[in-house]
Amino acid sequence: MKNTKNFAFTNIISRHNSKNQLLIKNRSININKILQMKQWIQVANYKTYTTLNIKKIGSTITIKNISRLYSTNNVSSTLLNIINPLSNPKLENNKQTFKNNLGPGGELKPNYISGLTQADGSFNCGITVTKSNNNLNLRFRPKFEIVLDKDSKDVLIAIQHFFNCGTISKENKDGSVNYVVSNLIDLKNIIIPHFLNYPVLFNKLHAFQLLCKIVKLMEFKHQLRDKVEILRLAISMNVVSRRTKEHINYLYSILGIASDKILPNISDNINTITSEITPEFIAGMIDGDGSFYIIFTKELNVLPAMKQCYGKNCSLFEPYFKKYFGNIGQIEEKANLRIWTLRNLNLFINNVIPFMDANPIHTAKKDHYLIWKEVCLILNTESKLSQQSLIKLVNLAYNMNKEGKRRKITKDKYLELIDKHFN
Repeated sequence: MKNTKNFAFTNIISRHNSKNQLLIKNRSININKILQMKQWIQVANYKTYTTLNIKKIGSTITIKNISRLYSTNNVSSTLLNIINPLSNPKLENNKQTFKNNLGPGGELKPNYISGLTQADGSFNCGITVTKSNNNLNLRFRPKFEIVLDKDSKDVLIAIQHFFNCGTISKENKDGSVNYVVSNLIDLKNIIIPHFLNYPVLFNKLHAFQLLCKIVKLMEFKHQLRDKVEILRLAISMNVVSRRTKEHINYLYSILGIASDKILPNISDNINTITSEITPEFIAGMIDGDGSFYIIFTKELNVLPAMKQCYGKNCSLFEPYFKKYFGNIGQIEEKANLRIWTLRNLNLFINNVIPFMDANPIHTAKKDHYLIWKEVCLILNTESKLSQQSLIKLVNLAYNMNKEGKRRKITKDKYLELIDKHFN
């Protein structure tokens, strides 16, 4: 980069804009947008990459003002050279690392992310009671969130890079990690367009539609927002909530609404599928709330199985399981869940394994799948297992889920059963 006072704009492109539209308007830059897209900014006479501090600058600022803040010679005519982040070799290396960690397939597909959201994601709105000059008020924080086990953090990092926005939490007490997008600009310009193009379904779609309305209402200045409607939308987003009726009444009372004047919550009436259910979407669901496991019986039978959990109101997913996996499987209900189970080696060999190989999963569950697949292939080639094959399968798969903690007998005890049976 030459040492000069004037630079031209290059590659001011959002990865989320398929038309590659420039982010320049009237010779000014929306700093919020630039920062959230993780663009890197190079300034006159600076040799290193840096980013602007939005807290000190504000949401929108002219090129002239930026140059005054960041140019070493303080020349107002200095222009910034904003470079596509992928031109940074360090970012290229990071991207490749995440690809490698994701395993087969390497890159996340949009429908996969929506399927994973259907299983392990949520759209919600936090409500905080604030106090200023002895007056109580409400603060709203709409957000999109995906929660995975800490062993699958790389997937959340890849999702963060896919959207180029959001934050990833530190490990929670339960061993999970959260990916969260709560910035209004990101929700409006990135997250909402994604889920309009690649929709979630049923209760998740209901919550998403309410999130869209909340984000729209929060575009108004603070004093002009319809807080009563925002509160109603926020409370209506998720059926399962820790908020008691008394607490809800209290929140409305802060806004001056008596309990007998509170409008009913907005019901979730979505009970049809209006968008395509793609293989990538199903793979995302499996990566979230599905499982691959091996049953070892006392009679020394080895039985592969797979399971998928989903909401009780989501039974319309089941024809798609039959479409992609060849059988409707067994269905049972527990609390608010439906659980679909399949135990059929022929279907695993002819339908499930080809499907999963063509539509890979990316969380730590991918390691379970690869072990499960190997077991299926071994069982398919041996009609009667030898002692050596049984021992191999036990060493391979006995402790693959939760380190075998849910087994009624330990791995060593099971190996003893095998030895006793053959000797």
